[in-house]
Amino acid sequence: MSYQLNEDKNLTAIWTMTNLGNGVDGFTASIDSSVMTDFGITISDSFSSIIVSESSRYLEIYPVSRNDSVDIIGWMQVPESAPTETMANLTLETRSFLQPSIFFIDSIPVIIQGESLPENEEQALEENWIVPLINTWLEPIMIMAVVVVGMFGVIWALKIGNPREKEQNIPEDDDWISKFVRKSSPVAEIIESPKINIEEFEKDFFGEEGRPESEVFNSVDGKIVNEASDLLDRSKEDSDMEEALRIADILDEQDILHPDNIILDIDDKDLVSEENISDNQIPSDFDLEI
Repeated sequence: MSYQLNEDKNLTAIWTMTNLGNGVDGFTASIDSSVMTDFGITISDSFSSIIVSESSRYLEIYPVSRNDSVDIIGWMQVPESAPTETMANLTLETRSFLQPSIFFIDSIPVIIQGESLPENEEQALEENWIVPLINTWLEPIMIMAVVVVGMFGVIWALKIGNPREKEQNIPEDDDWISKFVRKSSPVAEIIESPKINIEEFEKDFFGEEGRPESEVFNSVDGKIVNEASDLLDRSKEDSDMEEALRIADILDEQDILHPDNIILDIDDKDLVSEENISDNQIPSDFDLEI
């Protein structure tokens, strides 16, 4: 590999790639630059008979016979200057067709000088004393201004005070004692209602005839009350007996047993289990007394 940088700031590098494998192979080559500038890649004219897929920054070269070599030429236009001193790299990467794991990477560094300020601009910066002065004293001046304005604002607010406090009357020294003196509650005024003659009121309310005479009812005899109570009781008993007879007739017609007597129905064997029958058997030593 060899390279040179001419007076026109054009960097040219040549890489010689040799096939050291056991047979025919090819390779790809790409080039890149670390700075924004013009750059490219090509091959020398002596290898024009080789099939090449070529672009300005990428090559595909095939076939390359065993022990044959190919010269790859890379170039980059180096910028004349940069805002600060910068390192520019022209990087070449090649990779085998048959074995992509075989690759080669090489980089050529070039230093780009930083820009120097013109003399007139340096003199202008030296004469411009306002900028460093403001950078140094602006913050302290702003802090002092805020503190002074805040102090005057607080003093002015204290002088004005609360307007509601001025409206309130300042109590005298002895006024607070009057708050604890028991005051007598005012006596309610008695209002006398006018008096009206009852006879005149009845005439005005009932008319000239006056109050109608009320009928006098004699008290009910207690014997009559007892007889009525007995009559109601007998009527209730008769009604209950009729209702019981009606229910008995319904049960007789439908052949329905009383729930307490279902277990005594010997014919209905499905409803009575052997366990229930044994539980309801009468003990041998049981005597029924009437």
